[in-house]
Amino acid sequence: LTVLKERMAHQDGSLENCDLSGANLANATFATSKFQQANFSGANLQNTYFFEVDAVGARFNAANLSGANLRSARMQEADFQDANLSGANFARADLSGASLQNANLHHANFWQTTLKGADLRGADLTGANVTDVRCNETTILPDGTPWSDEVNWAAFTHHDESHK
Repeated sequence: LTVLKERMAHQDGSLENCDLSGANLANATFATSKFQQANFSGANLQNTYFFEVDAVGARFNAANLSGANLRSARMQEADFQDANLSGANFARADLSGASLQNANLHHANFWQTTLKGADLRGADLTGANVTDVRCNETTILPDGTPWSDEVNWAAFTHHDESHK
């Protein structure tokens, strides 16, 4: 962890099962790294770059990932419950089976993101980009209902015009 803090960069390495809970890794770069089952609960990962990382089953409970770039990340079964993911970029990421319960997803980018089996109950998707998002009948929407072809994403991503 000392080397990570000094360089704030980690590439092509493995930190599987690593406990980084509560760590301050804001603005760090993790490219093509492996974080399977790693624990980032309560960590500050603001503006962190997680390009093409493998974080299957990782825990990000109550972590701050605002502005993080998670493009093309493999994060199946990851736990983002109560996390701040405002402005995060999940474009082309795989979040199959992930828990995003009660997460702040304001203005997050989910373009071509796989959310099959993901649990979005209570998540705030205001202003989020859900263009070409991939879901299935096991995906649970913010209101607790299962996904279907008839889902109107605008009901979850609408902007509140009353505060302008």
